[in-house]
Amino acid sequence: MKKLLAVAIALVATHATAWSGEILDRLSALPDTKTFAGLLGASHQEDAIDARPFTLFVPVDSAFTKLPKSALASLSGPQNAARLRRFVLFHAVRRKYGETDLAGKEMDIRTIAGGKLDVDADDGPIMIENATVVGKEIRLPNGIIHLVDGALVPH
Repeated sequence: MKKLLAVAIALVATHATAWSGEILDRLSALPDTKTFAGLLGASHQEDAIDARPFTLFVPVDSAFTKLPKSALASLSGPQNAARLRRFVLFHAVRRKYGETDLAGKEMDIRTIAGGKLDVDADDGPIMIENATVVGKEIRLPNGIIHLVDGALVPH
């Protein structure tokens, strides 16, 4: 995991200078989102997400330890660029969903990747698929970021 985290941090450093985008800047500044920030940078999809109002469900670094090692490795390299884009865009939605929009509800929301996320916040914490929203939402001018304790895997 340390090696994968080092690769993600290197990717962030490489791509943070190429974009002035607020999503990547904000994720890079948070202590527990380096892996997803690296994947976002490597995917070159920040502009696709930030083009319109969005919600981004960002797995914290420890969420990636729950995945098989081969899953994260399968997102690297030019031969897997389409798989990486799909993975990243599966975490993004074309609408702002704040905590108050999700709390107390059960619904499906469509991701930018074209998949569907099950939201269940009927009784208790906000669940996105099998991941729990952790911490406060992060508001950006064009969107909202929620940290989640699990990676959302396209199905």
